[in-house]
Amino acid sequence: MTFKRELQRLYEQIEVKINRRAAEFRAVWERGDERELLCELMFCLLTPAARAHSAWEALQNLEKKGLILHDTVKQPQYSNLRAHNDDERRRRIADELRTVRFKNNKARNVMEAERFFVIDGKVSVLSHLRRFHTIQETREWLAATVRGMGFKEASHFLRNIGRGQNIAILDRHILRCLKCAGVIDTVPGSLTAKAYVETEQRMKVFAGGIGIPIDHLDMLLWYHETGEIFK
Repeated sequence: MTFKRELQRLYEQIEVKINRRAAEFRAVWERGDERELLCELMFCLLTPAARAHSAWEALQNLEKKGLILHDTVKQPQYSNLRAHNDDERRRRIADELRTVRFKNNKARNVMEAERFFVIDGKVSVLSHLRRFHTIQETREWLAATVRGMGFKEASHFLRNIGRGQNIAILDRHILRCLKCAGVIDTVPGSLTAKAYVETEQRMKVFAGGIGIPIDHLDMLLWYHETGEIFK
């Protein structure tokens, strides 16, 4: 059986599951919960070179302990954390990220994201995202503006909030599958913005050729590699 046919058969088996997950992602955008949106963005900042489950668990621990978005979390031991210097706060965040690779750098990225999107205790993500006419423009802005966020992380975030219908999350799992499918010749160690868009376009052509929407193909390939569709 060819890899192409293998994917088509797998899609027939899990299409309902993919549709359900896509609907859950769209619901995030429809709810418009600013705090939820920022948490999804922070999660995507934690995922590079890390297991998604570990990143999500670490993020939840940060929130529960009031180390992020703590203005609305009642944790006495951290209630005055904003008054602490940045180095101390970054150290505490990094301690909670011990199961995530590059914890110190990612602690800084999370802090910078909060500093950018939270003004006077009010989270504001939607107002930034709604400024753009296309998802491609939104992605470019995220990659250029948010520390630690490249095209892959921005695509991941947009997908997780229901805005990823026409883009791909080109992580190592997806790239390996694209090589198996003959879409790319080698799995690159990294992708420039230009190379990312070019590879994404090749994936779109492949998706059209096998009759699977690109956002569904992304989840299908992830499932093929990991056996699940998480975040």
